[in-house]
Amino acid sequence: MIISTKATRHIGNYLETNPIGLVVATPGVIFDRYNGVIPDVVYLSNEKCETMIYGGKIHGAPDLIIEILSPGKANTDRDRVTKRHLYARFGVPEYWIIDARRGSAEIYRLTGNTLTHTHTCQGDDALTSPQLSGFSCPVSQLF
Repeated sequence: MIISTKATRHIGNYLETNPIGLVVATPGVIFDRYNGVIPDVVYLSNEKCETMIYGGKIHGAPDLIIEILSPGKANTDRDRVTKRHLYARFGVPEYWIIDARRGSAEIYRLTGNTLTHTHTCQGDDALTSPQLSGFSCPVSQLF
């Protein structure tokens, strides 16, 4: 919970001076009638906010989803495999998996219909995103 709060705060601070969207912790995200999730953090551009938020939930693919790994193989597999495939299938352009145990953030970006691992950030490596032009945060500040 501390990591999601820090991630939300860092992105939120960026959005204060760059009002291009909204960051939300633990929102309900509904992809279709049978597929809904509650990610740790999501970012939505202003354009998506106008069309995808109703009934207190996000309906469709956010611009960025962040999941923080919970202990245990089943939890790790769910975030690294099941949710990554689900997010790719519904067109989420970017997905970060934060691993507190390793002090790292795995970055996945949509290529075709696959969320492909592009790189892993650790320590003072900067978290950046094409979804958040100009945003930068050392991954170590999340821990």
